[in-house]
Amino acid sequence: VRALFSRIDPENAPRIVRTKESRVAVGAGDIASAQGITKEKGNYRQIFRPGPRLLDPVTNDTLGFEAIYLGEAKVSRLGGNVSTVEIITSPQEIYAGDYLQPSPREIRFDGYVPHAPSKKIDARIVALYNQLYETGPSAIITINKGTADGVEVGNVLAIYRNLNAPTYTLRESSLW
Repeated sequence: VRALFSRIDPENAPRIVRTKESRVAVGAGDIASAQGITKEKGNYRQIFRPGPRLLDPVTNDTLGFEAIYLGEAKVSRLGGNVSTVEIITSPQEIYAGDYLQPSPREIRFDGYVPHAPSKKIDARIVALYNQLYETGPSAIITINKGTADGVEVGNVLAIYRNLNAPTYTLRESSLW
């Protein structure tokens, strides 16, 4: 799951404020306390923390921050200021201070058909998910273009390497 953190107000976004028994980290099956949860957003939440800044390689503008997916939670008790959540899944450790956002329980892809864009998309790769230097089929990437630029769900794009760009050699020894 890859998302941009720029759409969320970090000052007012729901957050985990306390862990059971004041543990440093919690995971699936654990209970935590959260602030800022409202009833109208449903009982299920995705948990994430802000990751690296995503910079447009052309303009050097900040596009947002990667939202690092940490797991899913269910609201077990809705409180006035502090609610109780049960961690359902956790591929990574979850800490006090991590954010919550409403989680769609069903993702629908009605009418999803891979297709070429209706116009030329001149985009640059901003980041690779869980990759260091190379990418390929079925990899998750972030580009510096979106719906305002004509990118639609289902667009299939080709990746071209700039042969004039500097090349990097892979590290063959440990960092230590």
